[in-house]
Amino acid sequence: MFQELIDEMFLTDPDNKDRNGDMKIHPSAISGCGRNAIYAARGEKISDPRDVRFTRIMGNGSDYHAKLQRFIKAKYPDAIIEAEVKWGLIDGSADILMPGGEGLDTRWRLVELKTISPNGKRFIQGTKPKTLMNGVFKPGRTAEPKPEHVTQDRIYYMGLRRMGYKLEDTFTIVYIDRDDWSTLEFDVEPWDVDEEEAYLDKMATLQGHLFDGTLPERMPDDYWLCKLCEWRTVCKPEQYDPDRQER
Repeated sequence: MFQELIDEMFLTDPDNKDRNGDMKIHPSAISGCGRNAIYAARGEKISDPRDVRFTRIMGNGSDYHAKLQRFIKAKYPDAIIEAEVKWGLIDGSADILMPGGEGLDTRWRLVELKTISPNGKRFIQGTKPKTLMNGVFKPGRTAEPKPEHVTQDRIYYMGLRRMGYKLEDTFTIVYIDRDDWSTLEFDVEPWDVDEEEAYLDKMATLQGHLFDGTLPERMPDDYWLCKLCEWRTVCKPEQYDPDRQER
């Protein structure tokens, strides 16, 4: 009984509704796969609905965000929560802008929050090099944020700056363990001028696809986010549904 009630609670929460079909490019979508962003913007019929467990996890993450954002707003009244990023086709909201300096010298620090599982946190925090019992050397892995999160937040940073915000030279990605609220924090540099121009070229290409009915190239078959995509069967029928024709 209560599992059904909990599932209904998350499934009917208006904060969990998607924005498909609004003809906007959302940074959380474009940071991974361009096709995913186009499918969502056009409102393409979903071929692979996410299960309710995914909805529960995402809804729980939103609750973590909201609780921390409320506390930060109470402690720092000048902080901007869910700062709108609307520039060109980009439409999204940055989690937190923390004020620094005073008066005309105020420079905002972009802070993005990401909730993760304990296993996800262990992967992000990296490993130390070690020699195994059989004598094989196993190199360590550097602690670093997920590339798709870095891209998403660089889009926010670029959009906010072009909207007129004076920002600090770096931004912060905060990973929060869903089990115990422990964190990993990374200060990340934004794109340089050449990297911004490359991204703007990508945006122009996506805009062309969005309005002329075409699609960008597919991601490689082993791209890890494909298995979570709501349009994976539409995009890769030969991989996920052999009976369908490639689109």
